[in-house]
Amino acid sequence: WWRLIDPNLLNPKNSNGNPAQLVKDWETFKDIIMEKVKVFHEDLADKYHSNTHAFYGLDTTTPGRVSAAYATHQVVTWKGELAKGLSPMPWRATAVRQEGDLLDPKELMGVRTTYTQLSPAEQAYSELVNPRGGISKVYIGQRFTLQEASGNGDGTVPQKAGYIEDRHLMSRLAITTEHEPAYQHPTAQAFTLRAIVKIAQEVKNDPSMAFKSLSA
Repeated sequence: WWRLIDPNLLNPKNSNGNPAQLVKDWETFKDIIMEKVKVFHEDLADKYHSNTHAFYGLDTTTPGRVSAAYATHQVVTWKGELAKGLSPMPWRATAVRQEGDLLDPKELMGVRTTYTQLSPAEQAYSELVNPRGGISKVYIGQRFTLQEASGNGDGTVPQKAGYIEDRHLMSRLAITTEHEPAYQHPTAQAFTLRAIVKIAQEVKNDPSMAFKSLSA
């Protein structure tokens, strides 16, 4: 339930949750991550151009407090509680369920209800669930709710990710701005213009980029 990728969402065409297709799709996804993405990220790590300038979003208006507009999930926190109810998923015996199996495929956002390994008696639990007195199978699981973001940042990128160490940069600046409209902020515009000028001034120090006199 806590994974960045939900196996049930990997292949939109597998809408009925075919187990064999889920396994096949997951293996394909895993191969892409391990053989391409991981290798690319490791090769890219700690590599910056020598003339790199960077600004990042950070709420500095009130020390010790982060406004809602800039709150970011620097640490993702889920709150769990036991839950029961009718399961929209086809009922499966305890023996074929796995810890963490999603019980409601419609839960796509901040709430996830999952199977949990409780006692056989708890998993066989039934109760009256409609006015006519019918007895139906219900699930007993855990419901996890995503808590509000509380970390500092720009509302999308947390401070920890936006803050690049000085040794990699020519200049760095924290600006109280949201992520998407960052370049509309006057300070961000001024910083960017300054960075462009600084980079242009370094052209003369690079023989491969320096302009040569037409008369030469």
